[in-house]
Order: sequence, then C-alpha cells, then structure tokens
Amino acid sequence: MKKVYSLITILTAWFFTACSGQTSNNALSPRQFSDKMAASKNIVLLDVRTPGEFSEGHIKSAVNADWNGGGFESIVSRYDKSKNYFLYCRSGHRSGLAAEWMRTHGFKNVFELNGGINAWQSASLPVE
Repeated sequence: MKKVYSLITILTAWFFTACSGQTSNNALSPRQFSDKMAASKNIVLLDVRTPGEFSEGHIKSAVNADWNGGGFESIVSRYDKSKNYFLYCRSGHRSGLAAEWMRTHGFKNVFELNGGINAWQSASLPVE
C-alpha cells in the first residue's frame, strides 16, 4: 500500500510540474528579459502568439512564429541553434511550451518572458 501511495504522490507532483507551462529557470521577469536581450548578441525574439494577437502590438524586432498555428516547428527548425532565443506570448504558457520544444530539439540558449506581454506592458515597457 505504501508503494501505491508513493507512486500516486510522485505522479501527482510530476503532473502539476509538467502542466504548469513554464518550469524553466530561464523564465525571466520583464525587466530581466529586456536587460538580457540588450546585453546579448545574436538574438532572435519570437512572439509565439497568433498573427492577430501579434498585429495588436508586439515587442520591437519580434518575429511572429505562432505556436498554435501549426508552422512553429518548421519555422524554428531552420534557425541557428547557437543563437540566443527570447520567447513570449500573452501570459507565458505558450512560450513555455515552445521553449521546451526548442530545448528538446537542441536549442541551448532559450529564454522566456515570465507573464508574457501582459507582464511586459504592466511593467510599462514599449510595444509596437
């Protein structure tokens, strides 16, 4: 019985960790995200929201690569894996999933905007 209880506890903990969307140590606050981009070379800024969301306002120099649109993998797989990638979405969930996909496909330097563009705008940082 103790083994079953232990297994259920482990699986429950794993489920909540896996489903949280953003579990990375590379999830940065808006200010950290902005500062890290400014201090980094060879960056690619990816907005993983839909094209409609992107057109409503995005961070300057962002490239739209819609996580839910079906083309994310084909767009990103052509990128140089040695560059620094900065990802964001509306709230942080989609960018967390996209960042995890990138890491599992060999991208080493992937950073996420914790709280997404909502947090960015709440921090009074600019959008276009």
